[in-house]
Amino acid sequence: MQIVRTRRKRRRRPTVTPRFGPSSVALELGLLRLALEEEKDEQREKSERKLSAEIY
Repeated sequence: MQIVRTRRKRRRRPTVTPRFGPSSVALELGLLRLALEEEKDEQREKSERKLSAEIY
């Protein structure tokens, strides 16, 4: 009988900061990020409208 010395490594789940979990800091950061993205989108739309108005 042959003895196998290689053991399967147990894969650990990667640790991820809970975005909207019990941690209020992660929640605040998530909300800030969402607000900043929304503001960028609004500015982009305004600049696109301004450009299209100049073209026509």
